[in-house]
Amino acid sequence: LGRRDRRHALRPLPRSRRAARHLRQARGLRDHPSARARDADGLAAFPLGQGERLRRACGAGARGGRTAILVKAEGEARVVGHEGPLHQVIVNLVDNALYAVRGREDGRVEVSVARDGEHVALTVADNGPGIAAADMGKIFEPFFTTKPVGEGTGLGLWISFSIVRECGGSISAANRPQGGAEFVIRLPAG
Repeated sequence: LGRRDRRHALRPLPRSRRAARHLRQARGLRDHPSARARDADGLAAFPLGQGERLRRACGAGARGGRTAILVKAEGEARVVGHEGPLHQVIVNLVDNALYAVRGREDGRVEVSVARDGEHVALTVADNGPGIAAADMGKIFEPFFTTKPVGEGTGLGLWISFSIVRECGGSISAANRPQGGAEFVIRLPAG
């Protein structure tokens, strides 16, 4: 390779710069004061289902627009986990749902929290196109994205998956029978 070609080949691509920024943000979430050790596992109990707190997390992803965001919290559902990073997971899921319904006159995102025995289930659902069957098994993999170049890094769901797993929970995705996608996070009740 010539000198100019080597310089060009070594220059970071816009997508890799974004990926690096997302990884730095994830490290920042890990080190956030609310994520610092509270017990032997570094987890603390906090109310996930408080209406106002949940509405703030949903509002952080809502960058304007006409989409209705419906929030339903049954009582005060307390979970064990890292509050700051879990807040970011909610923001990411709401942001993805808003992206899925962009441009729709009837766009709708529903967020609900309910106690389910020893767990608390947080569900984020939309009435967008849903998830393609070919993509369903890959959506939690790092760098996988269905968004156009320049709009997604493919790290949001992977980071969310990692955060939820660190908190002893699980996250799943499915298509709704009435259309749209649904993400369910199950966390240990606190």
